[in-house]
Amino acid sequence: MNVDAPHIQDRLIAAYVRPSLDDVTRYSIEAHLDRCGECRARVAEHARQPRRAEALWAEIADVVDRPRPTPAARVLAAFGVPEHRALVLAATWPMSVVWVLAQATIVTAGVYLTRTDHAASGILPFLLLAPLLPAASVALTSLARLDPGGEARAAAPLSGTRLALARAVTVVVPSVVLLAAASPFLDRGWLAAAWILPTLGLTLATLALGSFIGVDRAAISIAFGWLLACTVAAVGASGGHELSQHLVDLLAGDGQLVTLGIAVAGAIVTWTRRDHLEPAFARRPGGSS
Repeated sequence: MNVDAPHIQDRLIAAYVRPSLDDVTRYSIEAHLDRCGECRARVAEHARQPRRAEALWAEIADVVDRPRPTPAARVLAAFGVPEHRALVLAATWPMSVVWVLAQATIVTAGVYLTRTDHAASGILPFLLLAPLLPAASVALTSLARLDPGGEARAAAPLSGTRLALARAVTVVVPSVVLLAAASPFLDRGWLAAAWILPTLGLTLATLALGSFIGVDRAAISIAFGWLLACTVAAVGASGGHELSQHLVDLLAGDGQLVTLGIAVAGAIVTWTRRDHLEPAFARRPGGSS
């Protein structure tokens, strides 16, 4: 298009108002309109036609109102998640850079402590704390004050159950990826993978119990129960001697079968009570929803 021509061609004005022009042509027309009153009047005349005016306004409103995707939303979209769903799932605090960095710091500290403690029991802090990170991520999605996307999810075109499950899976993935990436650096053979079944069990147990008392309360209860059960079982097995080593042996042995059973039971309860998951995530302190 020659913007220095006396006036814009009718077909270009019609395309501009529709709108159906590429950005370069559109900008050229707008530059001409800045200094040509006659062409501005012709554009206004076209825009007064109801359908064309409606289309022009719809485009402007869509551009202005469309939220800018966060880095987490872009990652989800790269894996094939629809844009509208990615925006909703990513608008939660556990998907924020702050929480991911916090988890990375905890995992890195666990790896460092394990590598600097050459005793067989040096991996104990990692095995105890690693299963709690995904459950904590799930719990944080239920806290309103940390949830900037609550209103967006309320209007999302997804059922409450599907959205609750999708949110749980979405926030667990970064935790699991961090733990999996750190495992080879533990240098403890197959023990470096001994956190997988406990993680699965505690996460599903959090969802299952959360369908009764709310996910935030469930996560606290599960974490306390996990640490207490491990300590009591280890004391009972060791008689108070070499407690750390007995606890590692327990987590790497019978503890794997126990947490597998917890995972199966948690999955069954979670699926059976799946309709209660959305209220469980929406529940607020004091029992109000």
